[in-house]
Amino acid sequence: MERRKIRSKWVLAVEHFQIVRQLSRQVFKIPKNVEELIQISASFEQMLKNRTLRCLFSQFLEREYSEENLIFWLACEEVNQIKDSAVVAKKINEIYESFITKNAPLELNLSSDVRLQIIASIGNPDPSIFRTAQDQIFLLMKNDSYPRFLKSDLYLKLMKSFDESGQISSRRTMSEADV
Repeated sequence: MERRKIRSKWVLAVEHFQIVRQLSRQVFKIPKNVEELIQISASFEQMLKNRTLRCLFSQFLEREYSEENLIFWLACEEVNQIKDSAVVAKKINEIYESFITKNAPLELNLSSDVRLQIIASIGNPDPSIFRTAQDQIFLLMKNDSYPRFLKSDLYLKLMKSFDESGQISSRRTMSEADV
């Protein structure tokens, strides 16, 4: 129950950050056709910038019991955008308690060296404190989770939602039941 509560808090915080960012910069786009979907999907980095695919990837990670990786990565991205040092310090502590401490509700599978490096630096409220861990988690998702996601039923159902012309089918779109 505690894990679900902490996860929900982070998901809501990250979603709020993403919505604000989307409205201010129009960063995220829904793929208009299958070619655009394939182009975005060819790069893990591009997929992370696309809200639709990132949400689908998050659902995939949740099924695999590893959604904490994406939530952590997004939380680090958020804290790197914050300018107020008091808010940064608070967020760093929240990330530390939620993901890094032993038996944390969303404890990450980090190398002991990286975990010890963070523990040694926790007194310094610098957003770069999590850089090595964020990079490690990024590579784990890119090299391990993402290739499996591209073969998953979630992604394949999205691909099938396009008609023969490559456009989203008016007859067949992904519904909540599909996901």
